[in-house]
Amino acid sequence: MSIWQRLVILCGAVLTLAACQSTRVVTDFDPGADFSSWRAYSWQQERSGVSEEFNPLLAKRVQEAVAAALAAKGFREENASPDFIVRYFVNSSAQVREPNARGSVGLGSFGRNVGMGVSLGFPLGGTSVTQHAEIVIDFINPQTNSLAWRGTRDVTLRSEDPHAVTEQVQAAVNEIIGQFPPQSVK
Repeated sequence: MSIWQRLVILCGAVLTLAACQSTRVVTDFDPGADFSSWRAYSWQQERSGVSEEFNPLLAKRVQEAVAAALAAKGFREENASPDFIVRYFVNSSAQVREPNARGSVGLGSFGRNVGMGVSLGFPLGGTSVTQHAEIVIDFINPQTNSLAWRGTRDVTLRSEDPHAVTEQVQAAVNEIIGQFPPQSVK
């Protein structure tokens, strides 16, 4: 195998691995917090939600996904005397991609012959919109009213189907809540 073939294979492998890289969950926590005694939670409604420019139905999807993930870990919702308060945010952005017409001109020669070519490309598809959302989930200690744990994940919402978006949100929230409680204090 020549050096060029090896280089092409190496570049292909690097590009494939880069395309497969997923967004990680980022967490942070108060090392002094005792998460082992936490069993019940309540919602902090006044500071939770989504950014104004995004679909407000996403807030409901995130809250339902958080409640289901916490229930799966054995936590229960209790408004009277919670061990921790849950707050969430969804920051969003949309990327609009317009189709572009393309054109090129080529000129070349071989010996005494000269050639010229013209190429035009016209897009057949319409405008596409890709939505990106950053889901932030906070757990607050109600005794000190301070942040005890935070999990964050970026999500690219690839579908306009509400069921598919719900599944993407549930998967992202499950990844975030899967990092709780922190490994070093279990």
